[in-house]
Amino acid sequence: MCHLIPFIFDKIHKQYFSSHFLFQVKIKLPNTNPSEIKIDIQEMILDLRTPDKKLLITLPHPVECNSAKAFYILETETLEVTTTLKRELDFINFF
Repeated sequence: MCHLIPFIFDKIHKQYFSSHFLFQVKIKLPNTNPSEIKIDIQEMILDLRTPDKKLLITLPHPVECNSAKAFYILETETLEVTTTLKRELDFINFF
């Protein structure tokens, strides 16, 4: 049975080099075994599941799914997911 757990997460934008922007989500997952975390990232969706928790986040911008990396920090029981934003090269964003 899955329970609705109040997740705590932060969304962070970072500039990487000159033309790449990263999108990072930090998710608190107390009392979670890292090997039981399943995560699926699509262009506009982050879907996270454990045996007793579910989280579905609609991302504010499209992301490059293949660039995603996730790290679980045991000391803080936090999962950090980082991916590259999918953005058009244009005058407003890059010049």
